[in-house]
Amino acid sequence: MEFRYQIIYSFVATLLLLYWLQQNKRALSYSRTYINISPICVILIIFFTFFIGLRPESVGADTSQYIQNYEYEKGVVFQLNYDTENVIFDNLFTYLGSRNYDISELFLIMAFIYFACIYVACRRLFPQHQEIAFFSYLMAFSTFSYGVNGMKAGVGAALFLVALAYREQILLSIVFAALSVGFHHSMIAVAVAYVISYFYKNTKMFIYGWLVCTLLAIAHISFFQILFASFASDKANEYLTGVGYITGFRPDFILYSAMPILIGYIMLFKKKIRNELYELWLRMYLTTNSAWMLCMYASYTNRIAYLSWFMYPIVLLIPFYSIKTSNNQFVVGKKVVLYHMFFTLFMTLIYYRFIH
Repeated sequence: MEFRYQIIYSFVATLLLLYWLQQNKRALSYSRTYINISPICVILIIFFTFFIGLRPESVGADTSQYIQNYEYEKGVVFQLNYDTENVIFDNLFTYLGSRNYDISELFLIMAFIYFACIYVACRRLFPQHQEIAFFSYLMAFSTFSYGVNGMKAGVGAALFLVALAYREQILLSIVFAALSVGFHHSMIAVAVAYVISYFYKNTKMFIYGWLVCTLLAIAHISFFQILFASFASDKANEYLTGVGYITGFRPDFILYSAMPILIGYIMLFKKKIRNELYELWLRMYLTTNSAWMLCMYASYTNRIAYLSWFMYPIVLLIPFYSIKTSNNQFVVGKKVVLYHMFFTLFMTLIYYRFIH
C-alpha cells in the first residue's frame, strides 16, 4: 500500500514539474521582489495534506505505531508536559488524544504544516520561480517518506527551512528554529550546524571536512558514531549503537549526497561566484551531511541522512533559480531539475521495490 501511495504522489508531482518546466515563460529575474502566491501550489498543498493526512494504517511503517500510541491518550486528562523530548509535538499529540479527536486530525495538521512550510521557504527563496522550486522539493528522495514515516522530523525540518529562508530577520529565524526543535529534538543538530555555518564562513574548509568524513566512512571508522551515541537521546542512541534496519556502507547515498557539493565546488571555486545566501546553505548541508558520513553504519541511517537531505533541493537549485550566475544558467538549471527528478524516481524504485 505504501508503494502505491508513493507512486501516486510521485506521479502527480512529476506531471506538474514537467508541465511547469515546459510552460514556464517567465523572464528570469533574481530580484527579491515577491510575486503573488501561486494558486497551483496552494491547490497542491491542500491535495497532499488530505492525501497524506487521511492515509490508511498500512501506509508508512510508523503510522500504525502512531495510531496504537494515540489510543493510550484517549480520555486521559491533558497536562502540559515540558519534560519530554519533543515538547510541541508530544503535547499536541496528548492534547488531541485527550479530547478524543480522531488520529486523522493529527495527521492532517502535521501534513498541512509540512507542505505549507516547504512552500513558504520556496516562495521566499525563489520568488520568481516558486513553482519549479516547490515541485522539485516535492520530488526529492525523502520528501514523501518524511511526510509519512518520519512525520515529526519532517515537520521539524520544514519549519527549519522557514527559519533559514528568513535568516535575514534573525528573531523570526530563531522562533522558527525553536519551533522546529519543539517538533523533533534531532533538529538541535541542525541548529548547531546553523550556528557554526553562520559564524565560520570558509566554505572550502567545509568541503575538505566532508571529503575527510567520506574517507572515514569508507574506512568504516566508527569512533565518532560511538562518541555521538554517548550524549544522544535514548532513541538516537538506539539508532547509533543498535542493530536495526539497513545498516552498512551506502555508496548510493554518497552518490546522491555528493551532487549539490559537486555543483557548489564548480560554482564557487571554478566559476568564482560568491553569494552569501548560497554559501550559508551549502555550509549547512556540508556540516550535516558530514555528520551522517560519520554515522553511516548506524541503524536507519537514512533518518540521520535526512538532517542534511531536507536541504538538498534548495542547495541544488539556488545557483540556477535564485542568484545570477551566467547567461545560460536557466538552461543548465532546467537540466539539473530533470536529472534530479529522474535520479530520484530511480532511487525511489530501487529503495521501495528492491531494498525496503
